[in-house]
Amino acid sequence: MRKLITVHFFLRILPFALSVLLVSMDFVLCPSDGREFRICCLLFSGPVISVMFPLSHEETGPSVKASLIAVVYYLLAVVPAGLYNLPIQLLLGPSMLMILIYNVVRMGGKYKEVASLFRRDAIWCFAAEDSRTFYSALTLTTISLFLPFHGDRPVPVAASVCGAAAAVLLDVLMHRKSYSGHTMLLSHKKERRIQGIITSNTKSGVYVPEVEVNILAQVYKKVCRYMKMRRPYLDDSFTLENFADAIKVNKLYISRAINKYAGKNFRQFVNHHRVMYSVELMKQDPWLKIIELSFMCGFHSVVTYNLAFKMFLDETPSDMLTRIRLAAPRRAASMIAEEEPEDEGEALTQDEQD
Repeated sequence: MRKLITVHFFLRILPFALSVLLVSMDFVLCPSDGREFRICCLLFSGPVISVMFPLSHEETGPSVKASLIAVVYYLLAVVPAGLYNLPIQLLLGPSMLMILIYNVVRMGGKYKEVASLFRRDAIWCFAAEDSRTFYSALTLTTISLFLPFHGDRPVPVAASVCGAAAAVLLDVLMHRKSYSGHTMLLSHKKERRIQGIITSNTKSGVYVPEVEVNILAQVYKKVCRYMKMRRPYLDDSFTLENFADAIKVNKLYISRAINKYAGKNFRQFVNHHRVMYSVELMKQDPWLKIIELSFMCGFHSVVTYNLAFKMFLDETPSDMLTRIRLAAPRRAASMIAEEEPEDEGEALTQDEQD
């Protein structure tokens, strides 16, 4: 069974953990004068880290590196600021620069991969990535409002409270977006329309020469055997290249075999196994949550899990869980009802013997 502690889960928890740590360090290292405004500035570390959360099918490596660099910067910067009573605003300028650099690097990588434009879910991926640009601009604008304040000037308590509330609100909104998968820029109606386009079945036949039929049949048997025994689909970073290296078969043959015998592309084939595995987990433990099932089965997000589940089983995970949960008490009651007559019969037999 796949662990719930994943890279995505770690990156969701990191902003809150860093904010709590920085505020605690402020209470230990810094004087009480102007503490409200310093805490307000420190809380903006959360939105800065949340902006770097990987979206759609982005690799987690750059996000982890950028987030750790930001964490190290905050930890190294807050110590001298507390010991030498430096203006806490020195944290905000580099924070804004981090967001700009990260977005430039990510945007450059997005437009280098032209092949991603031909994905079936490209519309959703681009909407999610554009929402990060919106949140980056919102975070930068909010942070910039506090740059004019200086450490020598008294800062109004209302400004500190409003700043702290804005920082926490930004962090909660971005955490909710990464948790639920909503773009936050599109209405739910448009999101459902896009999801409908993604889930529409666009299977297309692939021509395979007759000479390769026997080879592809052997490859497909090997693929199915490996998927059943090793369950590599539980790893959310599982790719066709990893599969080819594992079973020592050319990835072109794997792709052709899956297309010919399963009628799916590689990603659909993997997601189908993840969905069916989630059904097994539901039957074993009907009280699992949807978010737990999605991560245990290898999906990046709940939205991707819901889309794949609806595509292959024509119902949502919530509907299936409801049916299983409703049936579970009835099964338990029926088992108890079957056992009771036997117990009564045994009791009567003992009475007769007495």
